[in-house]
Amino acid sequence: MTGRHRRGGRGGRWALVLLALVLLAGAGAGGYLGYRTLTACEPVDVLVAADPAVVAPVRQALAQQPEGATGCARYQVVDAPPTLAADVRDRAAGLPAVWIPDSTLALGALDTASGALVDQRPSLASTPVVLAVPQADAARYGDPAQPVAWTTLLAHPQPPALPDPATDRAGLAALSALHTAIGDDAGRPRPEFVAAVLALSRTALASTADGYAAVAREGAGARAFVASEQSAVRHNADAAGAPVTVVALQDATAALDFPFVRVHAGPVSEPAGVAPAVDALEALLRGPVGRTAFGAAGLRAPDGARLPGPPASEGGWLGEQVPPAAPPPRPFASTRCASGARSHCRAGCSR
Repeated sequence: MTGRHRRGGRGGRWALVLLALVLLAGAGAGGYLGYRTLTACEPVDVLVAADPAVVAPVRQALAQQPEGATGCARYQVVDAPPTLAADVRDRAAGLPAVWIPDSTLALGALDTASGALVDQRPSLASTPVVLAVPQADAARYGDPAQPVAWTTLLAHPQPPALPDPATDRAGLAALSALHTAIGDDAGRPRPEFVAAVLALSRTALASTADGYAAVAREGAGARAFVASEQSAVRHNADAAGAPVTVVALQDATAALDFPFVRVHAGPVSEPAGVAPAVDALEALLRGPVGRTAFGAAGLRAPDGARLPGPPASEGGWLGEQVPPAAPPPRPFASTRCASGARSHCRAGCSR
């Protein structure tokens, strides 16, 4: 009888241990993803700061990961704050282990910092920068199936708006590509580029969200604006009668490229297990699970190919395949802004 009690007691203790592990895993379900095993291993917490456009697909990929794909890592995926580049440059406390910005241009603030601060790896996804035109007036600038030139746009009675390039990287990417297309002369912007910046500054938007809100309010009379294809796809899915048509920009090919950025802790020692957990996350996001999640969010592969996701019939897509944009340059690294345009391109001007 004593033996039976011992066996029952030992079984009871194991039942309690199992219950505790289940409760521990459940307790982290609200804020953490990825700790999905009851094996005896030491969990490691990994903070991932992602652009809002990819927070949902990163979380979705982690929720659908194959069992054991990331070991005991617990990933907390949060919106990257606008100050993150400066925080990394200043080696602020509480930096994430992984940063997924919407564009390589986000790393511009780190140009003067040590290269040891971050390890920029290839892009996870992409979305081309396009012109969003109210669908009710899709032919405003000609055949919407054909790319439109900036000379046509700026000379039109209804020129488009550019989101403030200091705060919206779709606007900054378009302006940077336009600068590359028009070029400069001996380190000085050509007059055509300065004139374009001045013209665009007169119709600037605070953000692409303001452009979509205007389309919802004004319909066919709303101003066209620069945006990402992904934002147009998502807007059209919930447009409620105010969809947009996307048009390719002929001489300002640009894209948001969503690089995977490994952030180093600097002088602070990194907890054991973080590096392999980051590698496991990168592998997951580059694999079939990640590609499916990015496609469902309206994004493309890094080479511009369509991923499985919302059907083209929902609108907002340029086509099945778009040419990959050139790597984003360091915007206007060797130029100076015209005094009248400084406030509208301050994010890219040298001081």
